[in-house]
Amino acid sequence: FPDWLYRAVQKYAPFDSLLEIGSSTGGILYRLNKSFPDSRFYGVDISQKAVMAGNAWLAEKKLENIKLLEGEADNLEKFSDKSIDIILTSATLIYIGPDKIDLVISEMLRVARRAIVLVEWNSEKPTARILDHWAYNWHELFKKHGAENVNVTKLNPDPWEGHGGLIEVFLQ
Repeated sequence: FPDWLYRAVQKYAPFDSLLEIGSSTGGILYRLNKSFPDSRFYGVDISQKAVMAGNAWLAEKKLENIKLLEGEADNLEKFSDKSIDIILTSATLIYIGPDKIDLVISEMLRVARRAIVLVEWNSEKPTARILDHWAYNWHELFKKHGAENVNVTKLNPDPWEGHGGLIEVFLQ
């Protein structure tokens, strides 16, 4: 679990709730819970198997403040408007193509109350296809959806051959 990801989330402490899109079995949420045990954590993942395995593992650990749900990034209907303090993704949106990315962004902006923190591939072009993954110009994409306060920091060291970025969208 990288220190820079912890520091990006820690900026918002104390926070009531965090949603990770693409949470798999909840490993990142489990680690964050150790530092923020009074917060509620939610994870959404497209894989029913990962969600079921993660919820079973979390139940064994007796962690009732972490809940994993099956779902897709472009449909966060399980969450009401401005109901989650922080939305987090880590290498999830690289699998979302241009046909759905606008809906994903609008759903995240609808649900997030304070911030969106992304660890994703970044591109100077509006959209790029790199090594079979999608990269976006996050400043342009969020601006198109009315979010102006976007900070992109190149990851150092970058595990993704120079394409990775920490993208922070400040909503308050």
